[in-house]
Amino acid sequence: MGNDCRWHHHGVWKIRFHSGIEGMLCTRPYLEWHITKRVTALNNVRLINATVERLLLDRARGRIEGVEFCAPSGNATLLADLVLDASGRGSRTPQWLNAVGCAAPDQTTVNVDVLYASRFYRPRPGEWDWKALLVSPVAPSRRLASVVVVERNRWLVTLGGLHGERPPTDEAGYLEYARGLDIPEVYQAIVGAEPLSPIITHRFPSNLRRHYERLGSFPDGLLVLGDAFCCFNPIYGQGMTVSALQAVALDALMRNPAVRRNSFGMPRRFHDTIAKIVDAPWQLTTWEDFRYKEALGKRPAAMALLHWYTGRMFQNLLTMLQ
Repeated sequence: MGNDCRWHHHGVWKIRFHSGIEGMLCTRPYLEWHITKRVTALNNVRLINATVERLLLDRARGRIEGVEFCAPSGNATLLADLVLDASGRGSRTPQWLNAVGCAAPDQTTVNVDVLYASRFYRPRPGEWDWKALLVSPVAPSRRLASVVVVERNRWLVTLGGLHGERPPTDEAGYLEYARGLDIPEVYQAIVGAEPLSPIITHRFPSNLRRHYERLGSFPDGLLVLGDAFCCFNPIYGQGMTVSALQAVALDALMRNPAVRRNSFGMPRRFHDTIAKIVDAPWQLTTWEDFRYKEALGKRPAAMALLHWYTGRMFQNLLTMLQ
């Protein structure tokens, strides 16, 4: 990330340096294919292609004992010692909790209204001194872009906009939108490249945090994590990392001998733990999003001071390094 990425942020180019930290660039389907291949190779894993319809509650014990699901062969039930909801932003756990007489969590949202328009390109022959080219917007600018090297000698190009700024989906309009970015490098890269796919759009309305950690009572046998717990503005690239940290926290909890002897109260402990994991990235994300007056939500008291300070920090640090 330090050396191979050209990143324009707060009106300046970030300094490039050898960080010693290596990463990998690939498409999401490629990554998920490899993960699925490794998980299904485990002897104690079984995949069921189905849609969960409701939670099964053992009222006498006050715990979730499984789920009812709909599969191609029909409806069925699956009993479990522990049910994990990792179903993403569209999680139906709040509705399912209400259906069995339990309280649903409060929610916090911060509106961002992001629209992505993405496509693959074949880069034209030449030397490129980067593997990722990023343009992050800072108010009042509302346009963003990324060009990322992925498998099969392709670029995954994404143009985006915030709060009503919409990248076009026609060929000429797409290029013109790239030309209108704060810097010319993205347009210069793709104007001579070969398009390999249609332009596909994706809309993201808001940051969303469900406060399961605040519930006074919660049935045992059920845990919520990942985007089902907290869903971030994707332009900051934090969602997968935060979910991985939550998985590590779950692993530590499950290995705790005291929990293995008595799992009563596990949801409260787990949701308290991952709420602390979420706190810092949530603040960083929403603080940046609040630079736009259109971002609806409860703003911290010292928001203007924080924005001034972080902006000056980025700009002055880069000036000193240069």
